[in-house]
Amino acid sequence: MFYTLSTHNRIDVKWADRHMGDGMFYQTPHANPYFNLIMVTEGPVYLQAVGDNMTLQSGEMVLLEPWEQHGGWRRIGDNSGFFWLQFEACPALARIGEWTKQEIDLKKMLAGSNLRTGEFPDEDKLLLPRRYLPSNQYELLVLLERIVHGLKFPQGYFRFRASLVLGQFLELLADDWLHHHHAQTSPPTSYLTYRKLLLLLHERFCDPLLNKAEMERALDRNSEYLSHVFKQFAGVTIVEYIQSLRLQLAKHLLRSGDKPIQEIAGVTGFADPFYFSRLFKKSAGITPTQYREAHRSDKENKD
Repeated sequence: MFYTLSTHNRIDVKWADRHMGDGMFYQTPHANPYFNLIMVTEGPVYLQAVGDNMTLQSGEMVLLEPWEQHGGWRRIGDNSGFFWLQFEACPALARIGEWTKQEIDLKKMLAGSNLRTGEFPDEDKLLLPRRYLPSNQYELLVLLERIVHGLKFPQGYFRFRASLVLGQFLELLADDWLHHHHAQTSPPTSYLTYRKLLLLLHERFCDPLLNKAEMERALDRNSEYLSHVFKQFAGVTIVEYIQSLRLQLAKHLLRSGDKPIQEIAGVTGFADPFYFSRLFKKSAGITPTQYREAHRSDKENKD
């Protein structure tokens, strides 16, 4: 089993400690509203979760879900121990099944679409194993020690630093799993073309002269191939994305100034202001004028 952590996730460390030969852990069932990360410093550690009796060796880690009941199924030795960290993820980490090349498109997860507008979800994620023995365990244990020390002796932005270190831990863990399983993670050549096309769109989306012929000239690829590559990685067409970028800018201009609607249409690349208004209403549900008035009223109420 695996979990995915997106760039859109917020992670917040709630608690962390190190346990050594803790009999109370063995005797007491645990459950809490946070994700629980357990990494063994000295094994074996006997952990039970969802009816599964696990024997964890030194350096092994396991990731437990919120409210997942867990505890020990056998007393550990006096020298055995583990780091135990609880963190909140918002939105929650997504659970996926066993990894196969058919079920998980790693290249797409790692590359991401990198779209500017919030309408189209991005796909870049970390793939986190539920249970794993990493080869870089000592480096990971040092990071957990830093988190525990920072929480025990808080100074300044200690909560913020703890979450940043946890993010580093999760990235190193995910990266180690990829290398261990020899996963092919280099983006295909088509993705490099996609990034060049995306840069061109971000620079010239307001340019009415940016058409198929101009894209072909700028990128030295035919328009059919460019359209296919963009849809493959972005999930939307080039035209849909250009319109989304233009409307995003139009909303900013409507909120922040008093330019006439016709002028905003021209600035954002729409030669026909009536077409701009129809497209804006289809996207936002209200006309450009109504949008401006609504945000002007909100600003006046706040003032």
